[in-house]
Amino acid sequence: FTSTKLDYSYIVPHGTNASLLSLSSVAHDHHGVQGSWTYDSANHKWSVTVTSEDGTATKTYTVTINVLPSTDASLKSIQINGTDVDSFLPTTLNYTVDVVHGTVIKPSDFVSVANDDHALQQPWIFDPFTGRWVERVTAEDGITELIYTVTINELPSTDATLSGIKIDGTDLSGFSSSASDYTYGVVNSTDMS
Repeated sequence: FTSTKLDYSYIVPHGTNASLLSLSSVAHDHHGVQGSWTYDSANHKWSVTVTSEDGTATKTYTVTINVLPSTDASLKSIQINGTDVDSFLPTTLNYTVDVVHGTVIKPSDFVSVANDDHALQQPWIFDPFTGRWVERVTAEDGITELIYTVTINELPSTDATLSGIKIDGTDLSGFSSSASDYTYGVVNSTDMS
């Protein structure tokens, strides 16, 4: 600080409410009159005016508050097809999700929400080399980055039905996969072995 310099900058951590900072100062001449520090929220500046003892000179000192950008690149949730990923935690980066046999997952099936509105989320993409879906999230600072992955585990099929029955190469008439008992008429003395 020098008394001839009127404008200053001060850096504060992300999330600091600049209007709640407490600024104080002492006039160089103890007979001078120093006003109160006031905050201009539109310009993020604190200012104070000092008037000389005789009232002929005034100086206004300003301190511009620069809030550092967020370093939060975490997600607050991941959903696949409208269902929350079980046991999701912002600090856990890798997940495995079971899906019903035959489910096809597309990028549009993923919805994720960043903890910080200023974080940049890349679209979910499938990495064929790892077999995982990947989303890259970059914090407001442009440096901090987290990569979330989801491995889709397609459960085995539970279908134990037939799609058809043939007898001597002919489709069984009236077949339905929901029925399990059938009667088939044959000519007397037909070999059934």
